[in-house]
Parts: sequence; structure tokens; C-alpha cells
Amino acid sequence: MTKSTEGINLAEDEQWWWYFKGTIAFLNRDKKELFQYMNKLQSNHTKYHESNSNTHNSLYKQFDKGYLEASKWK
Repeated sequence: MTKSTEGINLAEDEQWWWYFKGTIAFLNRDKKELFQYMNKLQSNHTKYHESNSNTHNSLYKQFDKGYLEASKWK
């Protein structure tokens, strides 16, 4: 986790942090926390983070599946 967040500052890219924390919540099987970050990202994302928002939606809808399958939204 340290390498994936190295050099990324919350103040500089809040939306990336929401995506990161929501994805970690999915991997930790915390659906409630995933829902919170999914909603933050969904209601306030730039075009750049649209695919991250779609991934969170897919993870939430397919929460009972593994990451690889649940993250496929295309």
C-alpha cells in the first residue's frame, strides 16, 4: 500500500484517494465503506475519474464476486 500511495497528496487529488480507499474497502470486504467512497466519487468526479467511478459502481453491484470479475463494467 505504501508504494501505491507514494507521492500522491490528498489535497492534490482527492478523487484518486476516494477511489483508492473505496477499492481497499472492497478488498477488505467492507461494503458500507465502499458505498461511502463510491457515493463521494460518483457525485463529484471529473471526466478523468469517470472510469474509477464506474469501477466503484460495478464493485458495489457485484460485491459477492472477486475483484477481477466485479470490476468489469465495460
